[in-house]
Amino acid sequence: MALLIFDSDFGTDDALAFVLASTFRPQGFDVVTCFGNVSEAQAASNALFLSSLLPPSGKPRIFRGHSGPLDDAAVRQPSTHNYDGLGGASGGRTLSGADANLFAGADADAYSAARLASQAPVDVLVVGPATNLAAALRRDSSILAHIRSITLMSGVFLDRGNISAEAEFNAYCDPLAVSELLAAGAPVTFAPLDLCRKVQLHRSEQETLFAGGMKLAKILRAAHQSYSAFYRETEGIDGCYPHDSIALLLALFPWRFAFLQAHVGINAAEPRGATEIAPGGETNARIAFGGDLPWVRATLRERIAQAILVSDAEPAQS
Repeated sequence: MALLIFDSDFGTDDALAFVLASTFRPQGFDVVTCFGNVSEAQAASNALFLSSLLPPSGKPRIFRGHSGPLDDAAVRQPSTHNYDGLGGASGGRTLSGADANLFAGADADAYSAARLASQAPVDVLVVGPATNLAAALRRDSSILAHIRSITLMSGVFLDRGNISAEAEFNAYCDPLAVSELLAAGAPVTFAPLDLCRKVQLHRSEQETLFAGGMKLAKILRAAHQSYSAFYRETEGIDGCYPHDSIALLLALFPWRFAFLQAHVGINAAEPRGATEIAPGGETNARIAFGGDLPWVRATLRERIAQAILVSDAEPAQS
């Protein structure tokens, strides 16, 4: 089985994708934290908090990553996920000195860890800014030879952006990182807003999915209530988009999706983070625009139920 690296800024939709990843990789996977929805320190705190709700056998190795983009620009942090990235569901948890020994490494070491030198293929899922991976390739371009696939929840091509009219938030946070991945010839697949907005978790469905559990369900329910309130106010929908869970399914089951092979360009100036399909250019990526969406919806429901059931069956973790 391929190794999975989950690279995330740990907002609400990241949290859901994280716990679903644990059902597909019950023996563990690697996590790298990043700035974006919240600060990198808060993302790291959220990763530890959520990991404490997983079975001991499936706990991931957690590495700390970058706190800002490659170009050192000041990026706008959205209010989408509330102050802690989890709609307040963390109870105000932040990193403490005692947390330091819980991390596997710093500076995105997951990408140069010994496991990348093994014979197993490596699948990388980036559901935050692409800073960690691009920085790792700057340090050691040979890492790319060990990576089978890179899936970015990033970009918007035929729809409106979510941080500006032209840009999707993750692409906006570090467009230079995305540009360097494309220029390096990395096997990049985009899960853009165009795809992710085709699947919603409606509020009524959330009430059912997150109703039965006592541990994980309670956290996910509170986080998604806040997340859905944001979307009700800003977009008028009664629910939310599980962007990062869709990207996870794309990374693990690409044959369930439909793709356009294209030359993708990204703007590092203004409008920052705008992505486009450049006509006439050599193909450097593929973009998922659709696929077996009934399967996606059914799999999300099935895996949410499984994650909650397993979490409730396990003793509480400190």
